[in-house]
Amino acid sequence: MTSHWTKAEVEIMINNYEKTTYQEISEMLPKKTRQQILNRAKKLGLKRDESLLPEKIYYDNEEKAWVRETETETAKVRAIHPAPEGQSYEETISKFTNKVAKTIYDLSKKLYPDFLVENDLYDHPKLFDLYSKVVFYEFLGEKPPNLEKEINEVIDTINPEVNEKRNQKDE
Repeated sequence: MTSHWTKAEVEIMINNYEKTTYQEISEMLPKKTRQQILNRAKKLGLKRDESLLPEKIYYDNEEKAWVRETETETAKVRAIHPAPEGQSYEETISKFTNKVAKTIYDLSKKLYPDFLVENDLYDHPKLFDLYSKVVFYEFLGEKPPNLEKEINEVIDTINPEVNEKRNQKDE
């Protein structure tokens, strides 16, 4: 295996990496190791379409669960979703997703009163919706998308109500 990249090899990467499977790109670049291909892709800023990553889904009777095996750019991932026999994969994932959403909602409800007190805010359904969205992204360990527009809409909606409540409180 050679570590030097020719112009032709770089062109193959640029023109094919994002739209081919690893197997296909490795056949186009037989003198390159998997790691060399991954490193060059990263250096070039190339990312493979996730739909091209190999995936296998099956029901494992011993585990009594659906198993989803995926090969990412850097690792093989095995996700196990417990499910009774006869329950479809889609139904299992739907139930799991609903449980996660309920857990995040419950967590938001639990933390929301402290958030209001710490920020001297009054309860409002739109504010709770926005707060729970932020909690959701924190739960995922991701940075929330730009919420500035939503925040401004909530502020515009609740400001008159907050000012009215504060005036009543001061009287």
